[in-house]
Amino acid sequence: MKKKECIIFGATGKLGKLIIEIFLANDYFIHGISKKSKPKRKIKNYKHYFFDIKNQLNGKIKKAILSKNLKFIIFAISKKETNKNFEFDTKLLMDYHLFFPVKIANLIKSRKLNLIIINSNCIFSSSCKFPYAVSKLTSAYFIKYSKKLFPNLKFFSILMGKIKRKNIDKMNLVLKKL
Repeated sequence: MKKKECIIFGATGKLGKLIIEIFLANDYFIHGISKKSKPKRKIKNYKHYFFDIKNQLNGKIKKAILSKNLKFIIFAISKKETNKNFEFDTKLLMDYHLFFPVKIANLIKSRKLNLIIINSNCIFSSSCKFPYAVSKLTSAYFIKYSKKLFPNLKFFSILMGKIKRKNIDKMNLVLKKL
């Protein structure tokens, strides 16, 4: 029997690395996807892909997304580009945190999969930059209506605070329940 699989967009970020460890501990094969970097160490049961969400999905990533053993797709994407202006930043962040997950959902809408969008609890803070807060809040709010658009898929939003042991332990418990 083949291993269960998971795809993590944003796999080489701080949060992505921690999510990889959680899924590896639960005996998953991980497809890690990032824009610029690759894991610094070799990881068993892991395959890495380079991909920028502003581009079209390539065949290898589509094949991973359409795998029969795939159980989870996780979006732990953050914006690394330099801020340009309000309009550009807001559109780019909406692409990352809402439109790209919806694009992936359209690709797999007939399947029964779990999609997890990691959002930031900064949306409740006045110190959070407005375009970022808007994109994360819209993404989290989308989860509420996702069942109407994608009845076979299960969307989840996990609001994360700072990457601290307490928050990671809570996220680990949530992921194990799913």
